[in-house]
Amino acid sequence: FRSDQTRFSYPHCTVACFFDRKISLDSFTDSKALDPRWREARAKVRVTVHPEWPQGSNDCYDSPVHIVMKDGRRFSKLCHRARGDPDCQRFGVSEVRQKYLECMEYAGCYSRERVEQIADLALNLDRLHDLSVLAGYLTFPDREHRSGT
Repeated sequence: FRSDQTRFSYPHCTVACFFDRKISLDSFTDSKALDPRWREARAKVRVTVHPEWPQGSNDCYDSPVHIVMKDGRRFSKLCHRARGDPDCQRFGVSEVRQKYLECMEYAGCYSRERVEQIADLALNLDRLHDLSVLAGYLTFPDREHRSGT
C-alpha cells in the first residue's frame, strides 16, 4: 500500500476520519499508508457495493455508514450528499480559500504572504487586466516578479 493509493481508498479515508479527525494532505502520506496501526484499522473497514444501484450512479443514492464496536454497539448514519456537491452543498469562497491556504502551507514552497497574494489575485481573476504578476508568483516562489525578466 502506497500513499498514492490512499486517497482513492475508502478504507483509508474512513480510518483517517477517526485517527486524524480533520482530513488533510497529511492524512495521505507514506508513513500513514505503511503504519501498522493504520493497516490494521483499514483491514476492519468493509465497503459494500450495491448491485441494485445502476453502475456509475452512486451519486444519486444515499450512502449508509455502519460502525460496529468491539463490545457490539452499533452506530449508523445515512449520508445524503457529500460536502462540495454542486447541487446543494457547494463550498463557499472562505472554505475554498482556507483549504487552499492549508494545502499551500503543507507544500511549503511559498511564504504565507505570497500565498495570500496568490489567493487574492486568483479570487479576482475576472478583474485582472494583466496575468503576468500572478504567473510570476506561481512560476517563481517568493521572488518578486519583474516584467521582462
